[in-house]
Amino acid sequence: MAIWTLAKKDMRLLVRDPRAMIILLAMPLIFIVVLGVSLGDNFGKKAAEGLRVSVLNEDEGVPRFFDRPAMIGEGAGWLLRHVVSGLAATGVTPNMFTFFALAVNSWAAALFAYGRFRQAAAVLFFAAFLDMADGQVARRVGRVTAFGAFLDSTLDRYSDLGLYMGLVVYYTLAGRSFYMTLAAVAMASSFMVSYARARAESLIPSCKVGFMERPERLVLLILGGTFNRMAQALWVIAAISTITVIHRVVYTWQELRAGRSLPEAGVSQAS
Repeated sequence: MAIWTLAKKDMRLLVRDPRAMIILLAMPLIFIVVLGVSLGDNFGKKAAEGLRVSVLNEDEGVPRFFDRPAMIGEGAGWLLRHVVSGLAATGVTPNMFTFFALAVNSWAAALFAYGRFRQAAAVLFFAAFLDMADGQVARRVGRVTAFGAFLDSTLDRYSDLGLYMGLVVYYTLAGRSFYMTLAAVAMASSFMVSYARARAESLIPSCKVGFMERPERLVLLILGGTFNRMAQALWVIAAISTITVIHRVVYTWQELRAGRSLPEAGVSQAS
């Protein structure tokens, strides 16, 4: 009953604040649309575009139901292209950007642990840009490699775990055990979104269904920290990530029943 009471309280606060509701529910979608249109088919794809890597691969967060021929995102695309050109001109390798993004994410995680949510949100915004830029820089300088994709995807998982662990530490030290558990559930469900896709794509050609992928989760954490609505953001992440996992399980089951499996799927025994 205590869990249900707290859940109703958090949702009631969200409903009573229309601005917060719009921010948490609509802004991630708007953000993804703008970047998706500005970057086109490259958005969310890492350095080894077109290369198959059997790891916990990076989520591609562009909903496929948006059409590209739109003016939204044109300015963002122009700015990003110039920024990427400047980063490429520095001579810093894409893998160095990947490690730098991990360090910045760790900084944001530490700020979350100290309860400095607004500062953490600002640092996380910078980290998200770095995480997006490494793949763009790799393509710009012609250094697209399978290992780069593997490294980036692996360190992304550490970055995600670090951010949620920071929130777990904060709520633990604050004596708010329920929200500590909520942050842990959000962490687990976020990890399972990536794992479900990676495992599914060892059986079927593609499993990109669902909405709550890594870009959306990062946007929600940034918005939750910026507007002091972290509890509500965690509820949204935990709930919709779980729905995304279920969607991917059902989709994989349907694809396998329809006979659309990979040739090696029959001998795959990975757990």
